[in-house]
Amino acid sequence: MPRAPQTAARLEGIGGSVFERLLPRIRERTPRPTRLHIGDAADPPAYELPLDPDFREDRAHWFQYPNTAGIGRLRRALADHHRSVHGLDTEPDQILVTSGATNALSSALQALVDPGDEVIVPTPSWPFFRGMVRMSGGVVREVPFYTTEVRTDGLQRIEATIGERTAALYLNTPNNPSSRVLDAATRRAILEIAERHDLWVISDEAYDGMAYDGRATHPLSLYSARPENVLSVYTFSKIFRFAGLRLGWIRAAAPVIPSVDRALVHSVYSASSLAQELVLDPVRQFTRWSAGVSADLQSRRDLFLGTLDLPVEPCEGTYFAFLDAAPFCRRGRNPEDLIVECLDAGVLVAPGSDFGTDYGSWIRACFAAESRDAVEDAARRLRRVLAG
Repeated sequence: MPRAPQTAARLEGIGGSVFERLLPRIRERTPRPTRLHIGDAADPPAYELPLDPDFREDRAHWFQYPNTAGIGRLRRALADHHRSVHGLDTEPDQILVTSGATNALSSALQALVDPGDEVIVPTPSWPFFRGMVRMSGGVVREVPFYTTEVRTDGLQRIEATIGERTAALYLNTPNNPSSRVLDAATRRAILEIAERHDLWVISDEAYDGMAYDGRATHPLSLYSARPENVLSVYTFSKIFRFAGLRLGWIRAAAPVIPSVDRALVHSVYSASSLAQELVLDPVRQFTRWSAGVSADLQSRRDLFLGTLDLPVEPCEGTYFAFLDAAPFCRRGRNPEDLIVECLDAGVLVAPGSDFGTDYGSWIRACFAAESRDAVEDAARRLRRVLAG
């Protein structure tokens, strides 16, 4: 089974492209070889697209297959982003551009986890990740964590769950759905557990930049004594507000990137070249606009929770409110009835059972999914259902 920093044995049976092996020799050739090895077209589409002419001229290859790891200038821009925004020394060969964080996480699991290996998933957690572990042949070990006293009960539960087949630990902070932002001491403590047991740490940092009330988000690698065992996943869907592009990236140790890239190539081949070109400027200008987005989300949170006016776990980050509806399940109500009542009142919320076996009585609401007026109205409706 894999033990960090070794990747999964399944990759041994998946050969890389012959061109991957010849790449050093290809790069040494002058002049550049005529590239007849890829089924691609040198001429642009024969029809008009809603793209600015200057954009097309500056990005001559936007319509062609990109490097499977990502276009060079985006990888360089993301490396600069980690250095300037996070204070984390990063080189372009530590970046892998993916088709969203979903693709990043599934490819990471294919590269790090063999069938039968266990992955510890602190809950509540994003439902799709648990499904990805199972699709990779892994075994999910849920540990109630983000809604507990994490520095005592939570950490003890995590370490007690580690067994001989444990290969990785999944961490998501700010957390979906609980909105919990783990402090520096807790992050270090979790990493120390992983380091003692030679575990990979898959750090889902989808909500990077989305922390409130003076909190800040920092990459997990900053706290690790063995950062080569930490694989961090980011997305353009959250603070960048570019979910429709289906674009994300991985930051990891340079030796790990080719293994994850191999898994990615055998699923989606590469992320969209056009999407990568579209995010170049937002990445380069991140510090100019990101604080405004975070402030807007905090304002939305305050509006939603102020209107709801019910006991709710503190919303420290993300754009979710997560509350235990058990106190409102009186007179024979059960959580499923409550979800239906919310629907009948015109509000869709996510059932807590989707986020872990211990959260059947909880519900999640996103306060950024609709206009401010709609969110405020939904909070009033939810209050009537829950408190009625």
